[in-house]
Amino acid sequence: MKFGATAGFLTLLKMRSLNALTLDAPVLLKAEDSASKSTFGKRIRSIDARWTREVDVAQATVDSRLALRKDPKTVLNVVVANGSKANLMLILQRVFSDRVTVSYSDMGIDEDFFVQGHRLVVSRGWTLVERELLLQGV
Repeated sequence: MKFGATAGFLTLLKMRSLNALTLDAPVLLKAEDSASKSTFGKRIRSIDARWTREVDVAQATVDSRLALRKDPKTVLNVVVANGSKANLMLILQRVFSDRVTVSYSDMGIDEDFFVQGHRLVVSRGWTLVERELLLQGV
């Protein structure tokens, strides 16, 4: 037997399926918390979930997001300087979602926070290193 290769090209491609994908009419699902609404006012957040097919899954998603966001959380912007080599190593090792404890008695803060953002500032000829942390309450 002899096999060979020849050049060719495709001119038509069709795909058939027994169950064609049809997009149903959009369904609006809501989750509300009346206590939060009366305390903080109406805050609306829309989620476009085009490919979520099951209504139960979509409702569970809406309910879980409401539970996470119905109460306001404390947000702090903290700047930490390199006072020592040990402190420098600690501030350089912080990454997103790290849990840190902030204790500042002058402002009455002694709580845990998650790191939501950060920025590194180097100045004075590389002798001063500051880490700015965006923290959100747990």
